[in-house]
Amino acid sequence: MFYTTPNLACFLVEWYSPETTWRPLDETVAKLDAEITAIRAEGSAVQLLVALTAHSDQVLYSVFAASSPDTVRRACERAGLPPERVTAGIEARVMADEP
Repeated sequence: MFYTTPNLACFLVEWYSPETTWRPLDETVAKLDAEITAIRAEGSAVQLLVALTAHSDQVLYSVFAASSPDTVRRACERAGLPPERVTAGIEARVMADEP
């Protein structure tokens, strides 16, 4: 479950290359999560909300909640996934199945 605070903005991160889409999505998310945990321990706010890939199109998209786009870039770069594009000012809503 994800918790965000009102002072965090959402950012869309995009990658368009086989280097970022060849591995299973769970591996990519684990790499990002490890760096996010380290960055949080350093005092910066960042959270991965959504990650999705279309292997046939060699594209990976993620939505982060963070205090700044620099924090998002840093998390991605430290995970070995330098973003091709970071877009600020997005809105995201993830729908979960309700019982």
